[in-house]
Amino acid sequence: MKHSKTFRPDFVEGKFFHLYNRTNDKGLLFREAEDRYLFLRKFSHYLKPFLTTYAYNLLDTHFHAVIKVKSKEECLSYLRTLDKEELIKAEEGFFNSGDINKLIDAELQRFFASYAQVFNTTHGRHGNLFQHRFCCPEIEDEAHLFQTIVYVHANTDKHGICSFLDYKWSSYPVILNERPGIVDCQAVLKLFGGKEAFEKFHLENVEYYYSCNTGMDMD
Repeated sequence: MKHSKTFRPDFVEGKFFHLYNRTNDKGLLFREAEDRYLFLRKFSHYLKPFLTTYAYNLLDTHFHAVIKVKSKEECLSYLRTLDKEELIKAEEGFFNSGDINKLIDAELQRFFASYAQVFNTTHGRHGNLFQHRFCCPEIEDEAHLFQTIVYVHANTDKHGICSFLDYKWSSYPVILNERPGIVDCQAVLKLFGGKEAFEKFHLENVEYYYSCNTGMDMD
């Protein structure tokens, strides 16, 4: 399978990316269930208007997500619903420049900063929470997209935590049960050709995708 070696390419509308990050000291990114709920709420608030999410996994020290950049018009439609006083500089500039790369980069920075601020306050922690700004290599084709989605769901298998079938904090059970949230379940199931095909593809390929050397992780 191909894998982009560029960990921070420019964001382009309609393109898929593999977003991931971890704590800067290999400490816990989530200390309790409420931290994970907070992470998902912040993700929805800051990123869902601009990104379509196809998969995620929230592990103790890091997270993964498969995202697709929405069209410029979709982003503009959302920004037009906000009061001008609410707009940050990158959002204001987007109306004139249409630079979606700067917009997505800024929204991701807001998301990480907002989660880190609440996490540090809640747990009496100080300093940078995340190791890097973030890593977000482009997903190059459909085969790579299928691979990355399965890899993200199977990350608990890779790290010896548990079977992906039993893990609560990934999008795998969310997609199967078509629960509302940050993931576009219908888009994912359509991509795989339905729920049965989605399950079958995971079961048949999970061992390969978490054991092969794909360079899809931070360790």
